[in-house]
Amino acid sequence: MKPLPALILSHAFAHLVLAAAARAEVIASTTFDDRTVSENTASGLNWSTNGVADPGDMSSLVFEGGAVNLFDNTPDNQDSFVPALNTGNGNTSWTTTVNLTALAGTSVTVEEITFDYLAVSAAGVINVSRRSDFTVTLFNPSSEAVATASITEALSGTNVDPMIAPVTLTLDTPITLSLPGTYTLVIRGGDFLQDDETGNHTGIDNLAINGTIGGGAGLAVTAINYDPATGSLSLTWNSSPGQAYLLKYSSDLVDWDSSLGARVGDADRESTTATFDLNDLSLQTERKLFFRVEVE
Repeated sequence: MKPLPALILSHAFAHLVLAAAARAEVIASTTFDDRTVSENTASGLNWSTNGVADPGDMSSLVFEGGAVNLFDNTPDNQDSFVPALNTGNGNTSWTTTVNLTALAGTSVTVEEITFDYLAVSAAGVINVSRRSDFTVTLFNPSSEAVATASITEALSGTNVDPMIAPVTLTLDTPITLSLPGTYTLVIRGGDFLQDDETGNHTGIDNLAINGTIGGGAGLAVTAINYDPATGSLSLTWNSSPGQAYLLKYSSDLVDWDSSLGARVGDADRESTTATFDLNDLSLQTERKLFFRVEVE
């Protein structure tokens, strides 16, 4: 669920102010907990998403090569993503892809990728103090590279907890998923930026794609009508045909649990209007109210 522009109703409902609601947050994330593995593909990733469709499965490939199976044999690797490729022999790496498709009527900007780095032995047991390189590259729906970020010789954990290490990769250019279709985020791990890394088998855990969620190009409240005599409030916003929306309100911009109700965009028009009686909702005595529209 993604907040769109918030509408602020101020003291005694005397005037209305439109405020932006974009903010940095997690766009898609997975902990890999309870995932299942079939050869080189991890499924059942239980993605948490905000503004994008479920990215689905992730598969591991040898860089510029074929498939490489995923470890799935010890508690050290069963809740993570670890290709069974020894990346410590020099110029050896794997790749995996995350699909990112913005939902209709949303504005999603990808800014950084975070994950935990772990290295495992041939037996699938976590190793410590191992080095690995990582690169992330974002491709648009036309398969053109539009942004990238790299880290050289990331060091896995130590002999004391934690035995995995956090990695943050900030894209050289923030990218808004504005083109129709699916963007692909390619993650590459192993030994390829420096010679003779000691990564053994390079893996990742707790993957998150982070950025900014906003109202979307063309998605905005286009009309606000409030009649203080009757307590009637009407909001009109640009919408996607068939898309459901939820209207919420808050008195403090913190608690958004209160809902005005859901509406569905007109099947033939890209605009939706909802009208509410604030008296029926017992809101007429509130000193200040904030309203926002969310994609359901």
